[in-house]
Amino acid sequence: MTVPWENAQFEPWTPVDAENALRWVLRAMHEASQGLRMLRDEEVAAKHTFEAARRRAFFADDRPKPTRGGHTVADRDAYIERETAPEREAYELATTAKEAAQDHLRTLNSQSVLAEQVARFGEVRDVAPLPAGDHTRIGPFTELAMHYPGLPVTPVVVDGAWD
Repeated sequence: MTVPWENAQFEPWTPVDAENALRWVLRAMHEASQGLRMLRDEEVAAKHTFEAARRRAFFADDRPKPTRGGHTVADRDAYIERETAPEREAYELATTAKEAAQDHLRTLNSQSVLAEQVARFGEVRDVAPLPAGDHTRIGPFTELAMHYPGLPVTPVVVDGAWD
């Protein structure tokens, strides 16, 4: 499988290019967060409209009233679903739009992190593997003690826990 950028040629960024990218993504994040706020408000309004329509349908005079030998609860529920279908659809669409805006904001956030890393460290850094002697295995309690030297660490052994 190929990806669209697989054979793309890019020019290295200058510090000014990196700063411009950061400014662009921060502006885009601000606009996306404003849009997300608006879509959240629309979702809440659509939810309230849907719930109000359900209440109206539940108490409507022409709704099927469950009675022994007559209409069932399922009949009433089907009536309510049918009567509130447009409001439910509007609510679901508003929820989907809000979730898409959240995804867009998360994508911009990831782009901002990458642009910040390029601005800070450049596009290319030499990476060398650690020498073999530096690969020491340690247990989780030892590592905890290394990170928090003043913390008393007392391992607990439970008999039969691993049987």
